[in-house]
Amino acid sequence: MRVVFGGGARATAWSDEPLVLEPATPSASVLWNGKRYRGVLAFAAVDTAILVVNRLPLESYLRGVVPLELGLRSPNEAAALEAQAIAARSYTVVRMREAVAAPYDLTSGAFDQVYGGREVEHPLADAAVDATTGLVLMYDGKVVRAPYHSTCGGQTIAVTEAWSGVRDEGFLRGVSDAREGGGAWCDISPRFRWERTLDRRALDDAVSRYVRAHGAGMLVAGGAVRSARIESRTRSGRVAALVFETDGGAMRLAGTEMRTTLRSARG
Repeated sequence: MRVVFGGGARATAWSDEPLVLEPATPSASVLWNGKRYRGVLAFAAVDTAILVVNRLPLESYLRGVVPLELGLRSPNEAAALEAQAIAARSYTVVRMREAVAAPYDLTSGAFDQVYGGREVEHPLADAAVDATTGLVLMYDGKVVRAPYHSTCGGQTIAVTEAWSGVRDEGFLRGVSDAREGGGAWCDISPRFRWERTLDRRALDDAVSRYVRAHGAGMLVAGGAVRSARIESRTRSGRVAALVFETDGGAMRLAGTEMRTTLRSARG
């Protein structure tokens, strides 16, 4: 890795290890792209880019997660913030124990957990992290991977319904989110009900790309979509299987495959 200080093409330092930026004091922050972070920042050369990794203690990391994953809350919702802190801590512990080839444990986006560093910290979220320090969710003697989401549409689902190719987990079962008096607890979310309209070209393109990526197991080589019908639904009422009638024949997609296909549609 070549590091240049002060401009110009001459390298002023060489290293086979990541360049580490540390704060002046333990309580200070490191600054990157206008944002402050706890811990240290490690810069490593990967292919044609620079990978930036924030290394910091688990509890400090959670301070930058809870406010973004649950949003700003009022003091009387401290219990919700504490539950979020425990779920996020459990998910993090499991990810940290998994063997990964990458030089980091988690990404900073929705693929893992949204993390914003010191810029997003809030006193109420900090208090929730402090109040639950070291607490994790356990099942059958092991820390559980604890996926969570903002909106369930009125009914959560079992893990096997959410993801294909995974085994059933006793602690991830579908439950009703209905509240007394009508409605659901998460119906305040703007994503509780939504719809998306795709034109024929966008749908044909999405199906074609899915066939090219997974064609070995498909009954169809491609072609325009003529119609679509729901073949079956899950216990929670979601689509279990969808059938596209195409120029090349019938194409059946499981619910998880359908979401992957339509999510990639442009339009």
